[in-house]
Amino acid sequence: MNTQTTQYVNVMQDIKERFNEFRALDNNELELVLKLYDSHFRTPHQISNSAYYVSGALIVLVSI
Repeated sequence: MNTQTTQYVNVMQDIKERFNEFRALDNNELELVLKLYDSHFRTPHQISNSAYYVSGALIVLVSI
């Protein structure tokens, strides 16, 4: 995504307003988290899939 567009900024702001756990992230960090979710959300569940642990840890850390 182009970080200079108004649409990009509006989408990021909307996500931060809807989900309190993402408010502390800047737009670049939030974009990386969303890409991580998007790339691994559709994969079959694997106990050893580290993306789930990283995503969960980020949410926990941001929530604290």
